[in-house]
Amino acid sequence: MVNIRKADIKDINPLFALWKELIISHMGKRVVYPLSGVWREEKTKELQWAIESERIIIYIVESNDIILGYIRGSVRRNPPLYDIVYEGNIEEIYINPKFRRQGYATLLANAIIKEFEKREIAFINLHVGIGNKGAQVFWKDLGFDTISFYKRRRIGGENDESTVE
Repeated sequence: MVNIRKADIKDINPLFALWKELIISHMGKRVVYPLSGVWREEKTKELQWAIESERIIIYIVESNDIILGYIRGSVRRNPPLYDIVYEGNIEEIYINPKFRRQGYATLLANAIIKEFEKREIAFINLHVGIGNKGAQVFWKDLGFDTISFYKRRRIGGENDESTVE
């Protein structure tokens, strides 16, 4: 049986493992941030903080007590000069490759969208890699429009090569 639920503290280890897979999958792309030497300890602390935070939303999809994937979003408060007080952001979505193309990403996306609606969020933002055509179609099918292109420039030096072990 498939279950979608909010992550809790007992999910830190499986979420850590899935996040590590996500980072490894991004290593060949230009969107990854180089990891520090203490990334393991820091990610564990960051996941605990995120799960306990009111502003971070993490849903997991599980089957038979095995976590197949997750989605992570956040709520951002805008300065009072704007009519839109809060915006939602979807920051990460990852499904274990063995379980892809079975509708789990759609279930997770719909769950976080409903959570944003419940919190009366006016807009949801996300970034999709320019070469990730599958994700572009996925999010378009869920009603997301392309409104800008995200640009990035490194200041000084060459791109660092990160490894995740």
